[in-house]
Amino acid sequence: MPDEIKKKEMFKLLEEQFDAEKTYQIEQTDNFVRKLESFVRDHQKVEMERLTKTSAKEQAALQRQKDAEKEQNIRAIPVNLGKDEIERKKREINSSHIEECVRIRGSLLLKQEEREKEVLCQQEEILASVEDERKKMLEKIEQDYQESMRNVEGVYEIRKLELNQKNGAVSAYNDTADGEYDTYL
Repeated sequence: MPDEIKKKEMFKLLEEQFDAEKTYQIEQTDNFVRKLESFVRDHQKVEMERLTKTSAKEQAALQRQKDAEKEQNIRAIPVNLGKDEIERKKREINSSHIEECVRIRGSLLLKQEEREKEVLCQQEEILASVEDERKKMLEKIEQDYQESMRNVEGVYEIRKLELNQKNGAVSAYNDTADGEYDTYL
């Protein structure tokens, strides 16, 4: 086979190898990024559940505290007042208790929303950072690929030299009378 045809076939094989390497690297990068994104989303889900549980505990604790305060205030009503006056004071205590619980619950819910927004913002920042790194990795893969394609001629010459040396070494080995390998590479 003429050298020019061999050269073209070698170039074709090298280009196919470079394409396969590029495709493999892109797949590996995409797989890594998908796993990382999945991890970030799973962590965010766990964090949101933790925040929900924390908020529920805060609300329950506050409710118990306010209920205890209400009961204490009701017990503090003097018994020597008339029945109507006692009932009026109990309604006032209950009414203020309800208003205060609603106000505090609202502030706790706002606090919860702020925490959730913070977690979401952190997740978005992390995912944006992951995407930036992915783009950098893909750019590097593309640069390496382009560099390899520009250097196909050099790679061809190196591979040709390696094959010639290998073939020369085998030939030298076969040509020696005593079967010893005396060719230096």
